Amino acid sequence: MNNLICALHRSRSLVLICVAILAYSAWPELIGRLQQERIVRDVFAMTPFRAVTVTQQIALPDRIVSMGDMVKVQCDFDWLTGYITFDDGSRERVRVDTTVEDTIRQPGNRPPMPEAQAWGPWSLTVREPLPIEGARPEPVWWDIFAAHKDCPFGPDRQINHFAGGPWRSSSLE
Repeated sequence: MNNLICALHRSRSLVLICVAILAYSAWPELIGRLQQERIVRDVFAMTPFRAVTVTQQIALPDRIVSMGDMVKVQCDFDWLTGYITFDDGSRERVRVDTTVEDTIRQPGNRPPMPEAQAWGPWSLTVREPLPIEGARPEPVWWDIFAAHKDCPFGPDRQINHFAGGPWRSSSLE
Protein backbone atom coordinates (compact mmCIF):
# COMPACT_ATOMS: atom_id res chain seq x y z
CA MET A 1 0.00 0.00 0.00
CA ASN A 2 2.85 2.37 0.84
CA ASN A 3 4.43 1.64 -2.54
CA LEU A 4 1.21 2.60 -4.32
CA ILE A 5 0.95 5.90 -2.41
CA CYS A 6 4.58 6.70 -3.14
CA ALA A 7 4.10 5.89 -6.83
CA LEU A 8 1.02 8.13 -7.02
CA HIS A 9 2.90 11.00 -5.34
CA ARG A 10 5.81 10.65 -7.77
CA SER A 11 3.54 10.53 -10.82
CA ARG A 12 1.05 13.20 -9.73
CA SER A 13 1.27 14.88 -13.14
CA LEU A 14 0.45 11.64 -14.94
CA VAL A 15 -2.58 11.06 -12.69
CA LEU A 16 -3.84 14.61 -13.32
CA ILE A 17 -3.41 14.16 -17.08
CA CYS A 18 -5.39 10.88 -16.97
CA VAL A 19 -8.20 12.54 -14.99
CA ALA A 20 -8.25 15.46 -17.44
CA ILE A 21 -8.46 13.07 -20.43
CA LEU A 22 -11.34 11.17 -18.82
CA ALA A 23 -13.20 14.42 -18.04
CA TYR A 24 -12.61 15.70 -21.59
CA SER A 25 -13.91 12.49 -23.16
CA ALA A 26 -17.05 12.50 -20.98
CA TRP A 27 -17.77 16.21 -21.58
CA PRO A 28 -19.92 15.89 -24.78
CA GLU A 29 -22.10 13.22 -23.17
CA LEU A 30 -22.49 15.29 -20.01
CA ILE A 31 -23.40 18.45 -21.96
CA GLY A 32 -25.90 16.49 -24.08
CA ARG A 33 -27.62 15.15 -21.00
CA LEU A 34 -27.66 18.52 -19.27
CA GLN A 35 -29.22 20.17 -22.33
CA GLN A 36 -32.13 17.74 -22.09
CA GLU A 37 -33.05 19.23 -18.70
CA ARG A 38 -35.61 22.04 -18.94
CA ILE A 39 -34.08 24.02 -16.05
CA VAL A 40 -30.68 24.11 -17.83
CA ARG A 41 -32.32 25.23 -21.10
CA ASP A 42 -34.20 27.96 -19.21
CA VAL A 43 -31.12 29.23 -17.35
CA PHE A 44 -28.96 29.34 -20.49
CA ALA A 45 -31.77 30.69 -22.75
CA MET A 46 -31.88 27.62 -25.00
CA THR A 47 -35.69 27.25 -25.00
CA PRO A 48 -37.70 28.40 -28.04
CA PHE A 49 -39.72 30.86 -25.91
CA ARG A 50 -39.67 32.62 -22.55
CA ALA A 51 -41.81 34.92 -20.40
CA VAL A 52 -45.06 33.09 -21.17
CA THR A 53 -48.06 34.61 -19.40
CA VAL A 54 -51.72 33.68 -19.49
CA THR A 55 -53.63 36.96 -19.59
CA GLN A 56 -57.11 35.52 -19.92
CA GLN A 57 -58.87 32.19 -19.76
CA ILE A 58 -62.53 31.30 -20.05
CA ALA A 59 -63.56 27.98 -18.52
CA LEU A 60 -66.71 26.06 -19.36
CA PRO A 61 -67.55 22.60 -17.99
CA ASP A 62 -66.14 20.86 -21.09
CA ARG A 63 -63.81 23.48 -22.63
CA ILE A 64 -61.23 26.10 -21.71
CA VAL A 65 -60.05 28.95 -23.92
CA SER A 66 -56.79 30.70 -23.02
CA MET A 67 -54.65 33.48 -24.45
CA GLY A 68 -51.65 35.50 -23.39
CA ASP A 69 -48.19 36.80 -24.24
CA MET A 70 -44.78 35.23 -24.83
CA VAL A 71 -41.36 36.09 -26.21
CA LYS A 72 -40.27 33.86 -29.12
CA VAL A 73 -36.50 33.33 -28.92
CA GLN A 74 -35.47 30.67 -31.45
CA CYS A 75 -36.40 27.48 -33.34
CA ASP A 76 -39.17 26.63 -35.78
CA PHE A 77 -42.61 25.71 -34.45
CA ASP A 78 -43.68 22.11 -35.04
CA TRP A 79 -46.87 21.25 -33.07
CA LEU A 80 -48.91 21.78 -29.89
CA THR A 81 -50.56 19.24 -27.63
CA GLY A 82 -52.72 19.70 -24.58
CA TYR A 83 -53.45 17.77 -21.41
CA ILE A 84 -56.47 18.01 -19.15
CA THR A 85 -56.20 16.75 -15.57
CA PHE A 86 -59.39 15.67 -13.79
CA ASP A 87 -60.38 15.70 -10.13
CA ASP A 88 -59.90 11.93 -9.89
CA GLY A 89 -56.22 12.32 -10.90
CA SER A 90 -56.63 11.02 -14.44
CA ARG A 91 -55.09 12.91 -17.33
CA GLU A 92 -56.20 13.09 -20.94
CA ARG A 93 -54.25 14.19 -24.00
CA VAL A 94 -56.27 16.52 -26.21
CA ARG A 95 -55.88 18.59 -29.35
CA VAL A 96 -55.07 22.29 -28.99
CA ASP A 97 -57.50 24.11 -31.27
CA THR A 98 -55.87 27.24 -32.75
CA THR A 99 -58.43 27.96 -35.48
CA VAL A 100 -59.56 31.27 -33.94
CA GLU A 101 -55.97 32.52 -33.69
CA ASP A 102 -55.24 31.29 -37.22
CA THR A 103 -57.93 33.67 -38.54
CA ILE A 104 -56.35 36.61 -36.64
CA ARG A 105 -52.64 35.95 -37.23
CA GLN A 106 -50.64 33.97 -39.76
CA PRO A 107 -50.71 30.33 -38.64
CA GLY A 108 -47.56 28.34 -38.00
CA ASN A 109 -44.10 29.56 -37.15
CA ARG A 110 -43.57 32.97 -35.54
CA PRO A 111 -40.35 34.91 -36.11
CA PRO A 112 -38.12 35.43 -33.05
CA MET A 113 -38.62 38.90 -31.56
CA PRO A 114 -37.16 40.68 -28.53
CA GLU A 115 -40.60 41.95 -27.44
CA ALA A 116 -43.63 39.98 -26.33
CA GLN A 117 -46.07 38.59 -28.88
CA ALA A 118 -49.68 37.63 -28.27
CA TRP A 119 -50.74 33.99 -28.47
CA GLY A 120 -54.22 32.52 -28.55
CA PRO A 121 -57.06 32.20 -28.18
CA TRP A 122 -56.37 28.48 -28.01
CA SER A 123 -58.93 26.01 -26.72
CA LEU A 124 -58.83 22.58 -25.13
CA THR A 125 -61.99 20.49 -25.16
CA VAL A 126 -62.83 17.48 -23.00
CA ARG A 127 -63.77 14.59 -25.25
CA GLU A 128 -67.15 12.94 -24.80
CA PRO A 129 -66.90 9.87 -22.58
CA LEU A 130 -67.58 6.51 -24.14
CA PRO A 131 -70.82 4.83 -22.95
CA ILE A 132 -68.81 2.20 -21.06
CA GLU A 133 -66.80 4.89 -19.20
CA GLY A 134 -69.76 6.39 -17.37
CA ALA A 135 -69.77 9.95 -16.11
CA ARG A 136 -66.69 12.08 -16.76
CA PRO A 137 -64.90 13.51 -13.71
CA GLU A 138 -64.55 17.31 -13.47
CA PRO A 139 -61.53 18.97 -15.12
CA VAL A 140 -59.30 20.82 -12.63
CA TRP A 141 -56.11 21.70 -14.57
CA TRP A 142 -54.90 22.24 -18.14
CA ASP A 143 -51.44 22.21 -19.76
CA ILE A 144 -50.13 23.00 -23.23
CA PHE A 145 -46.82 21.65 -24.55
CA ALA A 146 -45.09 23.08 -27.63
CA ALA A 147 -42.72 21.18 -29.91
CA HIS A 148 -40.05 22.98 -31.92
CA LYS A 149 -37.41 21.86 -34.43
CA ASP A 150 -34.23 23.24 -35.99
CA CYS A 151 -33.07 24.80 -32.73
CA PRO A 152 -29.61 26.40 -33.01
CA PHE A 153 -28.88 26.05 -29.27
CA GLY A 154 -29.72 23.09 -27.10
CA PRO A 155 -31.31 19.96 -28.56
CA ASP A 156 -32.30 20.25 -32.25
CA ARG A 157 -35.87 19.13 -31.39
CA GLN A 158 -37.49 20.26 -28.16
CA ILE A 159 -40.81 19.70 -26.41
CA ASN A 160 -41.40 22.21 -23.62
CA HIS A 161 -44.22 23.05 -21.25
CA PHE A 162 -45.72 26.22 -22.69
CA ALA A 163 -48.57 27.20 -20.36
CA GLY A 164 -51.01 25.74 -17.89
CA GLY A 165 -53.24 26.56 -14.99
CA PRO A 166 -56.32 25.76 -12.99
CA TRP A 167 -59.58 25.12 -14.81
CA ARG A 168 -61.34 28.40 -14.00
CA SER A 169 -62.12 31.69 -15.70
CA SER A 170 -59.67 34.51 -15.00
CA SER A 171 -58.34 37.71 -16.49
CA LEU A 172 -55.24 39.79 -15.76
CA GLU A 173 -56.66 42.85 -17.50
